[in-house]
Amino acid sequence: MTLVSLDRRSSLFTPFPSWTSAPPDPVIRREGIRWTGGANGVPLRIALAFENPSDRPSAEAIARVDVAPFGAFLDWSPLTRVTVPSVPPGKRRVLTATLAGDALPRSSPFQARSMAFRLRRMSQTSGVHFVGNLNVYVNREAPVERHVQQAVGLRPDVDNFAMFCIGDGRPDEYTFSIGSAEPGWDVGILGVAWDAPVGISSSVIPLRIRPAPRAESGGVSVLIRRGSTRQVVPVEFELDVAARSKCFFF
Repeated sequence: MTLVSLDRRSSLFTPFPSWTSAPPDPVIRREGIRWTGGANGVPLRIALAFENPSDRPSAEAIARVDVAPFGAFLDWSPLTRVTVPSVPPGKRRVLTATLAGDALPRSSPFQARSMAFRLRRMSQTSGVHFVGNLNVYVNREAPVERHVQQAVGLRPDVDNFAMFCIGDGRPDEYTFSIGSAEPGWDVGILGVAWDAPVGISSSVIPLRIRPAPRAESGGVSVLIRRGSTRQVVPVEFELDVAARSKCFFF
């Protein structure tokens, strides 16, 4: 139903939206999902930025958060729920959820320890953090996924390596391509070719990242396309370069 109001200046009836329509749901974008901690006794702290691009207050909502190992097209497990209050028009609201480390499923490799090497000698560093994927549903709508690894300690102008998981155990074809990379950074993938479908049920894929000389920070993303569904998922790496001469594995 459309209601009308009288415009006194023109003496014409003009329509305006019905007051009975349901308020819009809040929106969360991939970049609005961030987290810290989650390993070595440090609680996992998740920050979720909800937006309201409409001209009306949003509805209250329930956001469900699922978790998976770091990578793409993996099995998800329920993690937590967050109640989202109404967001004013054109505004955003950041909510946080804090969970103990034992809230993460123990059957999958959710935690990764940074490994440094020099002259073939392996030694553990203090950089321990949660590495994985978070999936956010708002009122049971299609989920928004964030697959990101925050890496500290890369060495400029030297090959650094990271790894991510792929596949849920069911045979499929996957195609890997570079989504983004900083200018002058060289990014390679080991064991498979760029932009060529490869049959995988589940695997761990090594990624080689060579930052430009004198680089201090940057980002790299890999786009992964699943053949059976044609869905494309980005796997992101947020990188800070170490001042000391080390190369880090994740």
